Amino acid sequence: MRLCIALPLMFGALTAPSVVPAKDPAARVHNEQTGDDFLIACHPAPLAADYRVETASGVPLSGAYASARGADKGLIRLMFEHGRRVKRFVIARGLIRSVITVKLDQVLPDKVDILVMPTGLMIIHTSTSNAGIFTDSDVYKLPFDKPGHLDRRPLKGSPDVAQSLDLGLAFYEARSRGDSLAHCSHPAHP
Repeated sequence: MRLCIALPLMFGALTAPSVVPAKDPAARVHNEQTGDDFLIACHPAPLAADYRVETASGVPLSGAYASARGADKGLIRLMFEHGRRVKRFVIARGLIRSVITVKLDQVLPDKVDILVMPTGLMIIHTSTSNAGIFTDSDVYKLPFDKPGHLDRRPLKGSPDVAQSLDLGLAFYEARSRGDSLAHCSHPAHP
């Protein structure tokens, strides 16, 4: 069975020739406009452990190189607290209904994790910086501002993260309904 996703997102049409049934935990999506391929995976609750935001450093964080770049304050930026840096950030597994991972199909560890929670979504954008020396993460909170409506304003100015959110939610919604991936919908942009 060959399926095709066509999502009219603000970044152009996305299509995914695939043989992945809707109940499978993963899919590959191709953006015809940019030529990028994305891998999407869904991990429903219960999770085996608490969610720990990913970081890594190829140099000591207490060293001069890390200090000069602000990494000594932490590699996690809490975007909902004006970019405040922290060294660790953990979300209790009992608060998470599902984790959706969207990443470019490439060697770099850049990815977006979407944590579905009762009060809204937590978006964790993990990327590398300084020629791969640091793996850092930005954490966004997207609350439900009214029933069934997600406040997307925190992602203003982050179009790549917004695109990954659209892809992940379309996959999650289709998988939750048991629909064919060809009938995925996406959240409306305000």
